[in-house]
Amino acid sequence: MDGSDRILIVGAGPVGLTAAAELGRRGVAVRVVDAASGLSTTSKAIGIHARTLELLERLDISARLVDVGVEIGGFRFHDRGEVIADLSFAGLATHYPFALSLGQDATERVLLDRVHADGGGVEWGVRLAALRDRGDRVEVELAHPDGRREQTTVSWVLGCDGAHSSVRQQLGVGFDGEPFPQWFLVADLHMDTALDANRINLFLSDAGATAVLPLPEPGLFRLATPLDTDALRPHDVSLIDLAAIEALWSARVGSRAHFSDPRWIAPFQFQSRLAGAYRKGRVLLAGDAAHVHSPVGGQGMNAGMHDAFNLVWKLDAVRRGAPEALLDSYDAERRPVAAHMLAQTRRNAVLVSSKSRMLRAARKRMLKLVTRVRPIRLRVLEALTMLSVSYPRTALPGPTAAISPHARLGGEPSAGQRAPDAPLQCGDSTMRLHDLLRSPRHVLLCFDGGARDQTDHRELLHASIDVVVIRRASSPGTSGEGQQQLCVWDRGGVAHRVYRAHRPTSVLVRPDGVIAWRGRPSRREQLRAVTASTLPTALG
Repeated sequence: MDGSDRILIVGAGPVGLTAAAELGRRGVAVRVVDAASGLSTTSKAIGIHARTLELLERLDISARLVDVGVEIGGFRFHDRGEVIADLSFAGLATHYPFALSLGQDATERVLLDRVHADGGGVEWGVRLAALRDRGDRVEVELAHPDGRREQTTVSWVLGCDGAHSSVRQQLGVGFDGEPFPQWFLVADLHMDTALDANRINLFLSDAGATAVLPLPEPGLFRLATPLDTDALRPHDVSLIDLAAIEALWSARVGSRAHFSDPRWIAPFQFQSRLAGAYRKGRVLLAGDAAHVHSPVGGQGMNAGMHDAFNLVWKLDAVRRGAPEALLDSYDAERRPVAAHMLAQTRRNAVLVSSKSRMLRAARKRMLKLVTRVRPIRLRVLEALTMLSVSYPRTALPGPTAAISPHARLGGEPSAGQRAPDAPLQCGDSTMRLHDLLRSPRHVLLCFDGGARDQTDHRELLHASIDVVVIRRASSPGTSGEGQQQLCVWDRGGVAHRVYRAHRPTSVLVRPDGVIAWRGRPSRREQLRAVTASTLPTALG
C-alpha cells in the first residue's frame, strides 16, 4: 500500500494515541511510531479532568476510564494543622463533576485498545531520524530497532513526542522558557492515613506545598513535595527511601505517617516552556512537544489531548477539501491557551510554595473567600477542570466574544466557547445534549424557542452538517417535516435556558464541542461564511 496519503504520528503517549484514535474513527490512514519499547510502565500524569472526559466520549472510552479510575470530589487545603479551604467539584455543570485519578499507563492502555479497534497500532522502537517538508508531502527517515533505515513519504506529520521532541528539533522551532528553580520528590506508595480519599489534600508549609492524591488501588497514594536540595542532591535518588519520605512528611505536615510498598520514587525539576509555533507547513506539534509547565492543577496531559481534538477535525477537513488555512487556526487557538496556562501555573506554584508571611496570610484569606462565595468557587473550579477554556482569538470567521482564554461566567454561550450540556428526550428515551455531539461532523442545534421552526435544512445535510431540531412547544418525534434530521424534546426548557435560546436560535457546534457560530435561523449568510472556510463542502 502507498503510504503517501497517510498521516504520521510520532509519539504514542496519551496525546499521540488520542490523535490516532480520533483519526482512526474517521477512517483516516494513520501510522504511529514511538522510539520507546512499549507503553508507559509508571503512573506519571494521573489526573483526567471533566472537559477531557467530555471530549473522550467521542471515542466511547470515558465510561471505561471512569470504571477503572477513582473519582476525586475536590481539593482540601491544610495550613499548620487547620483545614483552611475545601473546594468541592459538586455543582459544576457537567456529567463529570470530579477529577478522575488514573495513572498514565492505564490511560494509555485504554486509548491503545481504541486505536486497535479501528485496525490501527503502534510501531515501537521506531525513531524519527529526519524529515523534509516538500510542500505537498513530507519525506521522512525512520530508524528501526534492527538498525534499518526506512525512507518514506507521508501527507502530514504530527509531533506528539514529548518535551524533548525530535519533530520540533527537526523543524528548528524554538522552545522558550525555563526550569523551575525547585526540585520535587514524586512517589507512588501505600500510606496509612485517615485522610479523605475523595479529596486532593494539599498541606501548606514554609518549605512549600505537599500534595497527596488517591490512586485507584486501595491505600495507594501519589505524594509530591519539594526537595531540600541543600541536604539531598536530586540525582541521589538511591538515598530517597521510606525513612527519608517519612522525615519529609513529618517536617512539612507536622504529623507522623507510615509509608510502605513504594511503586515509584523519582526527583523532578519541572519546566515551563512554549513552542514558538505549533505548525510549520505540513508538520504540526501537540502536547508536551508544544508546551510543558508545572503540574499544579494537573492540566498538562489534558491540554495535550485537547490539542489533539482541536487539530484532528481540522486536518481531516483539509484532507477532504477544506481550505488549508483552516490549520492556521490550530496555532491561533491552542497556543494562547497554553501561554495562559503556563503563566497561571507559575503564579499558582509561587502562591502555594511561598515562604513570605504576608503572602501566606493573603493566600489563606483568598482560599477562604473562594470556598465561601459560590460564583467565585465555580469560576475557579471551571478553570481547573478546563470547562471554561475558550478561543476568543479564533482564526475562524464569524462572531467571537471579547473574552479571556477562560470564558466568563454568565451570558449566552457564544462562538469560541464550549457547547454546554443539558437533558433532552427523544421518543421514550432520555439523553444528554452532549450525546448529539459525538459525531465526527459539525452539528447544527436548532432551538425552536417555543415556536414552530419550518426552516428547510436539506442544504446543511449536503454540506456534511448534522441537524438537530430541539423543540420546546411540541412532543418529541423523529422527523417533524420528513427531512433527514433528528427532532428532540427539551422537557422543561432546560436546554433553551442554558443556551439562552428565548427565540428561534441556531448554534453550530464543531466536532471538538466548541461553538463555531450562533445566530438567527434567517441569518444563513453568516453560516455560509463560517462553513466556507471550515467544511469541504460549503453551503450554496
